[in-house]
Amino acid sequence: MKYQRGDVVWAVDPYRNGSNPRPWVLISNRSLPYADSEYIGMILATKSRPGGRRLTGSDWEYGQPPRTSYISPWTVGTIKHDQTGTVQGRLTASVVDEVVGELASYIEAE
Repeated sequence: MKYQRGDVVWAVDPYRNGSNPRPWVLISNRSLPYADSEYIGMILATKSRPGGRRLTGSDWEYGQPPRTSYISPWTVGTIKHDQTGTVQGRLTASVVDEVVGELASYIEAE
């Protein structure tokens, strides 16, 4: 795995036409098949949406976005390493664990 869990990387945006990248927080770990070439991530957005997790300065181990950002735990995707760009920073393990827990609440049996 070339990046670590919690890294925020710029990568393709599946919700926009064109080649505009957007930031993703990587939530996968080394147990993911093909961990050296793909990742599971959640999209970061600049708009607040119900259920989104606002990021603060203390949520970052290093780096920060230029604008207020939110993690949308329901926007999960697989990203190939060759679709990624620069690293924006890394979120703390507790923030990643929190949003992964939110994702689990959306997909577990009711």
